[in-house]
Amino acid sequence: MKTMYKILGVLCFVFAVFVLLLALLMFASGESGIGAFFAINCLFFAFLGRYLMKRSRKSQSQNARIQDSAPIGEDANIDITEKPQPTVKEEPIAQPEDAKSEIAQPEDAKSEITQPEDVKPEEAKSEDSEYEYYSFKVAGISFYQEDIIDSLAVENDDYDMTIKELADSYLINESVYKYLIPVSDVQLEDEPDNPHDPNAIKVLADGVHIGYVPSRSTNKVRQLLKKSPTVICDIYGGPSKIVFEDYNDDGEEVYTMKKSNHNIGAEVILKYCKAK
Repeated sequence: MKTMYKILGVLCFVFAVFVLLLALLMFASGESGIGAFFAINCLFFAFLGRYLMKRSRKSQSQNARIQDSAPIGEDANIDITEKPQPTVKEEPIAQPEDAKSEIAQPEDAKSEITQPEDVKPEEAKSEDSEYEYYSFKVAGISFYQEDIIDSLAVENDDYDMTIKELADSYLINESVYKYLIPVSDVQLEDEPDNPHDPNAIKVLADGVHIGYVPSRSTNKVRQLLKKSPTVICDIYGGPSKIVFEDYNDDGEEVYTMKKSNHNIGAEVILKYCKAK
């Protein structure tokens, strides 16, 4: 459909130029009446061509939006799930006695905060013949959101842009986050003095405590740490906004913006050599 609109639009512009030449020829010959007729037709085809070209761009934008809105599948066992969550200030709480829970928290806090869904860690199949990967979601990160933002987050200048500035920068149909949270060093440390779980392993990102290895994964992680793996941490979420592009009945571009606040989350990936 997009190609058809574009072809018709180009043909209308070509025909408009041809009619304009006829109009100029008629005016030069003294046939002002016929020349005016051709001039009016030239304007009509030029307007029609402009409309068809806009319809072509609108069709392209709709196709792009459909593709962008498709769910993100798993890639190398990295599953980043963003869920809106209100920001609630809470004191950090250590891991619970119950091995099925990752972090202890009061009942009233549980009713106010929606924790991310647990994702069972799996060993990802890699195309790289030399390495394997293992990943897990950091548990209890909701209790450390303020420390993460205060110590690790960097303001994203793009977040302060207006709708027009974002559109001019081609930041359309994609989330623009208020914070960028880069991590260069990740440490997984035992916490034997944890009063709830002496088997606990805490996660440190650039020296900042951001949560724990899920209790069901601690034994596996300890085995993999003996292989001296490369440890990577991806922290995501926070306030964001997205600009949508649309067209009105006249074919003119219209932009709207939606703001969201996503729960801070993190995923740790261990890359290690395959056993020979």
